[in-house]
Amino acid sequence: MWLADLIGGIVVLLFGLAVVFFSLQLQYMLEFGPGPGFLPLWLGIGITACSLGVLYNVLKKHGKAGPFLQPLTKVGLKMLAIIVGGFLLLPLL
Repeated sequence: MWLADLIGGIVVLLFGLAVVFFSLQLQYMLEFGPGPGFLPLWLGIGITACSLGVLYNVLKKHGKAGPFLQPLTKVGLKMLAIIVGGFLLLPLL
């Protein structure tokens, strides 16, 4: 399971860094308050911090190998496929 956590943590870390990078291209403050880059910047920082916490825990327990996927992961992936399929079919319906 630690390999799946490691991969997920790295993907979320890259996503958080991308959010921070693109939010820095927006105005942080306007004349009368926060600008359009205020919330995305802090959300990106929060996402990055949480992913670093996950990566720290994964690397700390690196020697404790477990299964790559939990037993109910297949059920979760099937449910995710049904949700994505529903969203893709929504314009046709």
